[in-house]
Amino acid sequence: MPATIGDWYRLSDPELDDDRLTKRRLSAEKLTSRLTGANAIPLEIVSLAVETFGSPGISSNAALPVAIQAIEEQQPTADKDALSLALDPRILSAFAVDQALGGSLGTRQSRQGSIALLAGAVTAALRHRAPPTGAFAATRMRGLLESAEQVLNTFDVRRRERKGSPSKHFAEAAADQTADWRKVVGEALREVEEDASKDREELEALWWVFGEYSYKLMKPYADLNPAAASVTAGVELAEIVSPPATLGMTAIASRMMRIVPAGNEEKPLATLLEEISEEAWALVTPAAGDKDFVQRHPVVFPISLVATRREQAGGIPDFNSLITGWSPDANSSGSMLAAQVFAERSLLRAAVRPKSGR
Repeated sequence: MPATIGDWYRLSDPELDDDRLTKRRLSAEKLTSRLTGANAIPLEIVSLAVETFGSPGISSNAALPVAIQAIEEQQPTADKDALSLALDPRILSAFAVDQALGGSLGTRQSRQGSIALLAGAVTAALRHRAPPTGAFAATRMRGLLESAEQVLNTFDVRRRERKGSPSKHFAEAAADQTADWRKVVGEALREVEEDASKDREELEALWWVFGEYSYKLMKPYADLNPAAASVTAGVELAEIVSPPATLGMTAIASRMMRIVPAGNEEKPLATLLEEISEEAWALVTPAAGDKDFVQRHPVVFPISLVATRREQAGGIPDFNSLITGWSPDANSSGSMLAAQVFAERSLLRAAVRPKSGR
């Protein structure tokens, strides 16, 4: 279950009292209710929430005034300018995301809906991020990531679900003389189409991983270096399967690295990025229409941001100029990079080019 709001606010306020917590809880309920709607909002709120764990603030974050408004509704005398720089709206956003994720468990959500986007954005931002200083903050970040992964696990389960034979609809309709046969046939066909789509995705993913061949670079994966193979695997799998980037599908992306020589060898992230070939960089660089979106959400799309800035600057940019929360000196591997690119590309596919979900 999500942590209580008191646990979150001990990050900034050890001297808690019931009145302030009550107001903060009401503000969080307001903010949670506003997380649905436009596809960009879940990513904005996650970007703001991640600032709780040490990222510099982004003045253009559209979620900040929404969070401040939720606070002002319960605390009318609050200083708006001070709030824009304070931890309060960041912590409130993190708690609201945690509540929304936890509240979605047990309910059937669309794979293209706001909850799927929230879970995908949290995992893309936090799964490979260095933990913040302080055990308490690290615990809160880990709990938020676990909430997101629980949600993604429910989508993994649904990938494996099948409706079964449509004959049950016809049998039930035959026993009901008032049945609307047009509706019965339509429902049966919808379920057959849904099952067929899931089967097709699974088969394509299996053919891809066992074929061990890059259909974009037209080369066996074993002939690629680990860095090029990792980003290529993430991009290709994100095109094969529908969002979100669930844990089961992420494991398939990482599995491809087993056949690449030294595919799971750890080395500093900056070194790994330097080893990516030009043709692989071309694959992972976002499309022209996606670049602005990536640059507005640097903590959610760290690798895509590096690719974008690399294209603009003609070389890998200084990490200190990027607001990603990633360290160039942190150890990384091909499997980790494949999983991260898969998560980012799946999220771009869902948020920028959404389709009706299942």
